[in-house]
Amino acid sequence: AKLKTVGKSAFAGCKKLKSVSLKTTKLKSVGKNALKGTAKKLAVKVPKSKVRVYQKLFKSKGSKTVRVTK
Repeated sequence: AKLKTVGKSAFAGCKKLKSVSLKTTKLKSVGKNALKGTAKKLAVKVPKSKVRVYQKLFKSKGSKTVRVTK
């Protein structure tokens, strides 16, 4: 719940990773290649109040097909 940053290559190369759940509402940054090499339909589940903000944070972070949902 206190997570503020996802590192620059946090999930890079995790080809079988299909979903990530974040419970934090304090996320401020996502590293440039954090999602590079992940599953094509990776779903990042976030708190309902942060969906739009986190969509912007995760955009262009190594995967063009990531979905940020509640």
